[in-house]
Amino acid sequence: MLFGAETEYPNPYPWDGAEPCWPSGMVAEIVFRDMEKEATKEEMTESVRGGWLDEHPDYNDYEDKTAKGDRFDTIDWDAYYADCDKWADEKLAEFQAAHPGCKFFKFKYSDNDGELHCALEHGPLFDRLPHLRCSHY
Repeated sequence: MLFGAETEYPNPYPWDGAEPCWPSGMVAEIVFRDMEKEATKEEMTESVRGGWLDEHPDYNDYEDKTAKGDRFDTIDWDAYYADCDKWADEKLAEFQAAHPGCKFFKFKYSDNDGELHCALEHGPLFDRLPHLRCSHY
C-alpha cells in the first residue's frame, strides 16, 4: 500500500553522484520501524501546532504595529499560541472526520540525517496514504 507495485523509492533531488533511488522494501522497513507507538492526541496537537501547514496562523498577524521596541516583543504571543492550539485542534478534527478510525503516528525525517532521510522528508513517501505533513524547520 505504501508504494503500490513500485520496487524503488525515488530520490527527489538526484544530483550528480547521488543515489537515484532506494529499494522500496528497505524504505518500508525504516517506516515500519519508526511506527513504534501510536501518537497521542496531545502529541499530535503539539506537532501540528508547532509545525507548518497551509493556513497555519502567522505570528506577523499578531504584531502590535504601534508598540515600540524589539519586533518580537510587540507580538501578542499568548493570543498567537491560543489560536495555534485552536487551529491545530480543528485541523486534526477535520482529518479524523474525513478518515474515521484513523490512527496517528509521528515520523521525523530530516535533511540533516543524510541523503536517504532527505528523500524521506521531501519525497512521495506517504502520497498513497491519508496523511498530514507538518514541516518543522
